Amino acid sequence: MPHGHSTNESLIRLVAVGLKEASTDSPCFRASIRYVDSAISVFTHSLREMADLLQRYTEISNEIQSLEEDFNILFDPITKSDFSNELVNKDIAAHCIESTATGTNVTLRLARSVLYVDPEIFNKLQLFLETDIPQYLSLREQFQTIQQKYDTLRGNYLDLPKANDLVKSREDALQLYEIRKQYIHVSLTLWTTIKRLEIHLSSLLVEVCGSLWPSAPGMSGVAKNSAFPGLSAAYNSMARLKECFLIQAASFKKLLSDLSKVKAATEKGVTDLFSPSTELSDYDAAALNRKTAFYDKGSKEAQQLEKHGWVFMKATFLNTHRPIWIQRWLFVKGDVFGFLSVSANGQYVEQSDCFGVSLADVEYFPDEDRKFCFEIKTQQFKLVLQVETLAELKSWLTVFRTVKDKALKTSSKYASARYECLIDRFMLTPVVEEDYNLVSTHSNNPQREKFNTLINSHLSRVYPGLSINPPIVTQTTTLSVLSHLYLSSGDIPGAPTANFWGFVNWGLYYVINTSVKPISSDVSQLCSPEPEFVLRYPKSYPDALKLADAELRALFEGHIKPDELTLIHFKCSWSPNVSQELFCNVYITSDAFYIYTNNCGLISVLPISFTNFLHCKAIRKSHYDLIRIYLVSGLSIKMRMFIGSAEEICKKINFVLVQRRCAENKDKDVMDMNSELLNGVRKIAESYSQVSRLSLARIAKHKTENGTTVNGISLKDAADTSADIGISTVVSPGQDRGKNGEKSLGDEYRPSSSNYELLWQKDFPLPAKALFHILLGDKSSSLESLLSLSHPVKKYTSMQYTPWRCDSRQVLTRIVWAPKGDLMGTLQRVEKMANNDYYLFTQTSPKLRIMFGILRRILLRIEITGHGSHNCTVAVYYNLERRNKKVGYFVGLLLRRVLLYRVEEFCKRVSNFADSISGDSHKIASSIRKFGVITKYDSDKKSKEEILFNKQVKYISFKLFCAYYLERVSFKARQAIRGLAHIIFSFFAFVSGILKVERFWIMLLGISLLFNLFLIGKTGFSYWQERDIQKYMESLTNEPSYIQRAISLSEMNEIIDAPTTEMSYNANESLCFSQFAKMATTAPTFEMGHQKSETLPVSTNLFELRVRRNDLLTEIKALNDLEQSYIHKQWRNWVLKETTYCEQIKNSIPTKYDEQIRVYCESVDKERTHMSPNLL
Repeated sequence: MPHGHSTNESLIRLVAVGLKEASTDSPCFRASIRYVDSAISVFTHSLREMADLLQRYTEISNEIQSLEEDFNILFDPITKSDFSNELVNKDIAAHCIESTATGTNVTLRLARSVLYVDPEIFNKLQLFLETDIPQYLSLREQFQTIQQKYDTLRGNYLDLPKANDLVKSREDALQLYEIRKQYIHVSLTLWTTIKRLEIHLSSLLVEVCGSLWPSAPGMSGVAKNSAFPGLSAAYNSMARLKECFLIQAASFKKLLSDLSKVKAATEKGVTDLFSPSTELSDYDAAALNRKTAFYDKGSKEAQQLEKHGWVFMKATFLNTHRPIWIQRWLFVKGDVFGFLSVSANGQYVEQSDCFGVSLADVEYFPDEDRKFCFEIKTQQFKLVLQVETLAELKSWLTVFRTVKDKALKTSSKYASARYECLIDRFMLTPVVEEDYNLVSTHSNNPQREKFNTLINSHLSRVYPGLSINPPIVTQTTTLSVLSHLYLSSGDIPGAPTANFWGFVNWGLYYVINTSVKPISSDVSQLCSPEPEFVLRYPKSYPDALKLADAELRALFEGHIKPDELTLIHFKCSWSPNVSQELFCNVYITSDAFYIYTNNCGLISVLPISFTNFLHCKAIRKSHYDLIRIYLVSGLSIKMRMFIGSAEEICKKINFVLVQRRCAENKDKDVMDMNSELLNGVRKIAESYSQVSRLSLARIAKHKTENGTTVNGISLKDAADTSADIGISTVVSPGQDRGKNGEKSLGDEYRPSSSNYELLWQKDFPLPAKALFHILLGDKSSSLESLLSLSHPVKKYTSMQYTPWRCDSRQVLTRIVWAPKGDLMGTLQRVEKMANNDYYLFTQTSPKLRIMFGILRRILLRIEITGHGSHNCTVAVYYNLERRNKKVGYFVGLLLRRVLLYRVEEFCKRVSNFADSISGDSHKIASSIRKFGVITKYDSDKKSKEEILFNKQVKYISFKLFCAYYLERVSFKARQAIRGLAHIIFSFFAFVSGILKVERFWIMLLGISLLFNLFLIGKTGFSYWQERDIQKYMESLTNEPSYIQRAISLSEMNEIIDAPTTEMSYNANESLCFSQFAKMATTAPTFEMGHQKSETLPVSTNLFELRVRRNDLLTEIKALNDLEQSYIHKQWRNWVLKETTYCEQIKNSIPTKYDEQIRVYCESVDKERTHMSPNLL
């Protein structure tokens, strides 16, 4: 999946974590709702105080305006009144008073601008407090009412005894289902309402900030004044953030629409899932026993290895010793099980210890009076748990059995231990006596107790604000993140996960697909369920990055290596496609690039391996900085950055990329590499911080001449550094590009003339990156004509490729061969890539045993050098391995001629492909779309095809050389034919041009020609008509005439109508014949009288027509005779069959032989008698 807004768009999967938690009514959802409710109360109070504070701003501004008026009233008369002429010195005192008054007025006006408040903001605050907050409070009250009703009804339903009537149990289940539907609906609605309220609140706070001094009249001019460098920076930052706010508002509008659709789909799916069964047997626990309370091992349910859900635990209160069934959230995952619960204040989630499944025996418990109970027994405790339905009971028991069997087969070391919670705040607070069995109140390991004490004491005192919006917010969400500073994490659910993600890490469940999971899957498999104390940060690790690293580990949990540290963290907006604008946090470690997004409660996490990256580039825009990260596949990730310096981020990313390649080449230790990366990143950050300070100093001392230094650094150099620092390129290992007079990237790697000879070179009006994908894209066939000497070009109908293998030096390698060839075609290797600037790749043939036994390889180097963003040059070099110089000269000449032939074909192909996209405005995007990206996999190990390629030897016979030269002749012949066709086409084009110039006279000539042709045609028709008449007259006089019969219309009925009436003794009255007529659709026709027409003179033409009619009617007569014969045959069969039926009815079923049938059978008998003579 391409990651980013690129030519190949991709949709990023977003998960509505809150909706999933609400749909399951998890303890995380309940705790989050309670905590958010208290937070909204606090914010409501803060907004009211904010309105009062802004009112004070307005009052102070009005007071300053009044002070300015009083000052002018007092000071203006001193220099302008009559008495000042006598008492005030006009030379000094008067000018001093005027200057002071002017400066005071400017200062007071500036103070009023700083204390400016847009009056409209008071209306917006009031509208929010009187509309949005009451709507939420009303929905919250409705939620609490339905939740209480649901909990009560559910408790009563589970309290029903086994002996309860089954029909009554089904009715109670339906009643519980109805209230559950209401509860699910109001829960989902409440969560989406909270998300909308969060968006409105954030928008309101942005508008409050924008209504202060940044919106004051004339503030833009004040902010640009060099006398206020700090104010200028704040004003520019506000302008960028305002642009960011507008983009975010447009994005949230689309996402809220998607969120509504997800809510509707979730509600439907959950209500269908909890629909009660209509079978009475599903409410009967009497038929259950310890053997039948499982699903069959071959069923789908028996394959499940993980389960989460509410259960009711039989317990006893601590003080009163009163029995109670208390609700707990049970989970089974990763060879362990445990419990989650809502805290006493209801605002966060607590956890029990985790227990290996091999420690417990789980089975159906029939001794309890309640339905659907099962028992968990260990050496330390015994728990009786109840679930709501028979299906849930079977599911829980089957999961425990499946996980336990798997642990025994794999000899899991985690399935036979107990793992305690190391943070006291997250430990389950005992409410019932059974809770003491589920938590460890003390530890037998003194060292572990020290670690526990250190963690709890330290974390309880540290509560900085998070830089991200967590998927789930509870009272201990910040503590959950900070716990990752010192504790290892795995895939097992616990309180740190529950207070941050929910009862599972939804990001790792639904977002990370199989294509990116291998980045860290091997790490997660090694994670222990037991959290361990870890001191992972070196002394040089900055404190500012520790919180970012803890956030990253909280997001990806066990998928981050223990020695993998966060090096860079920044915020940006990311457009993976045209329909999504996602605001995200980016974390960059020494191994990968991690993205986390939370927009309107829709969550996504995405890791991208650094092996996919080429380099990073920063582009300055008016209201944001654009970060462009180029990938090996040819795609790119575009991100807009509104906070911080994109140039600094790109500089750090490029530094990490270069250092990783160098470290892999030198096999550096991970700790050493992390230390070097941290030092380099810190130095880059310090240099930018110093540049920023110098820029402020330059503004403050704008009159300082060039060359003046501050702290030993030239201000001019600082400005130049700030301007040039955003220019970044890929620096390969061992390459150090200087600034003064050094080679460009293309010059650095151009093949030297001593080893390679230039074979061909041509300029193309295309970007270098576009041509690179034309040649090497996954769908491209451009380089087939330059394959090694295996077959002539004409046989390359389709090629086969191995995937590109990307090693640690970012060198891509693959093997290409002809599908019908017995040997590999060539080895292709992309050695250097600088995005849209320079590309260098090679093609190496297998070992070739040519004539006279010479063994050598053919090496081709293809170089693409970009000239700006619209043009590039392609150069092809070749080199032949020389073993025998005496005869190698002649073989070299032959091979050079063959290669020249191939290059001509190559030039033709590339030109055609280039022309196919030359009309597109976005040529790079078009080339990637048409010729494909560069698909690769990461490995330093050679593939088996590469190993086989190095061992193979190909024999090139003299016959094959002849075939190449014949191919050359054919190629020249095709060129000649194309040249001749071009000449003919040019001739016709020339004639067409002349015709266009004289088209008026040519049109008149054409009309005259058509008219003459018409007259000629008329004359010819008259001639041939007269000639035909003359021939006919001669035939009448010279040849004998034969008698032909003429027939009139009055004779037609006798011929057309087939006589059928004589078949019956009485066709009009016979019931048998009428029934046959209906069946055979041969009802008799009766002749109609014809009126004789007057005798008219018969002309020759009429006579001919009647002769033709006679011929046609003769054929009709023959058809009628055939039809009549067929009808007679069918009629005889019909009469005989009906006679048989009448005899059977009369003899076999006399009761059915009534009067109507008797009359009909008599008619049949008469018909049989009538046709008897004909039958004989």
